[in-house]
Amino acid sequence: MANKISIVQQNLRKSNIATNEFKHNISQHINDIILVQEPNIFRPENKPVFSSPSDILYKQELNKTPDTAIVITNKSLIINLIHEFSCSFATTISIQCIDRFIIICNIYIRPNEICTEHIEFIENIINKYRNTPLIISGDFNARHLLWHDKIINRNGTKIFDIIDKHNLIIHNNKEKTCQTSNGNSIIDITLTNDHGCHIVQNWKTTNLTSFSDHFTIVFDISIYNLCRKKSTSTWKFNEKCADWKKYRTSFNPNGCEDLIMSSSRQRNKLFPKNEIPTTAIEIPGGTMI
Repeated sequence: MANKISIVQQNLRKSNIATNEFKHNISQHINDIILVQEPNIFRPENKPVFSSPSDILYKQELNKTPDTAIVITNKSLIINLIHEFSCSFATTISIQCIDRFIIICNIYIRPNEICTEHIEFIENIINKYRNTPLIISGDFNARHLLWHDKIINRNGTKIFDIIDKHNLIIHNNKEKTCQTSNGNSIIDITLTNDHGCHIVQNWKTTNLTSFSDHFTIVFDISIYNLCRKKSTSTWKFNEKCADWKKYRTSFNPNGCEDLIMSSSRQRNKLFPKNEIPTTAIEIPGGTMI
């Protein structure tokens, strides 16, 4: 049976208000991984802000503000940041399965600023993982008729060329992904290669924050043989809450000796003399190990 990982994508416009509203609303929905574009930044460290205990993955570059981050809310998943394909405008992770990895690249390209660096980055990651399920999703600020937008812009032309060259699959439907005073557009795109095509399911848009002009994108990843971390108990006894006075009055000082004698008698009933198993070794006090 396949395991489903819930992916949520949101451009937060670097807004503290949008971030707080989104965090509140997302807590009421099933989610495992959150792809964030334009995250709220904590100054002066230049670090994306979300919430603990979630893990926030991103690449910190000198004198550059991170435009993307990935928040891991499902702690059982085995996920690693891929530094080779993470930078100020992209964050890439691997999800470990028994026999392979799933690669997710979260990307943000500013309006009309697509350049050779962006194009080479996308083509390099496509070539690197051509035999691995690859998902590239994010805010490309790219408009094109191919993904049902009404117009074509510069970013859209360049992204179209990449899609056409590498036979990428577009998972968008006709739903708008951005709404401004100038109208609606489809600039947030989810792409996969052939190996990642069939694992992306239930793609749709919703609205988890009213303080961003981007709609929320949600979709599932269906994965067989998903690896998970082994859970370990973190329970601890709080000895400060123990009623030690009650313990002392209830404790029978002869209890241990009585228990030893009782164990010895029970042993003799089960194993008459000279028939004690070789695995039973006597130690002082009559106990057995």
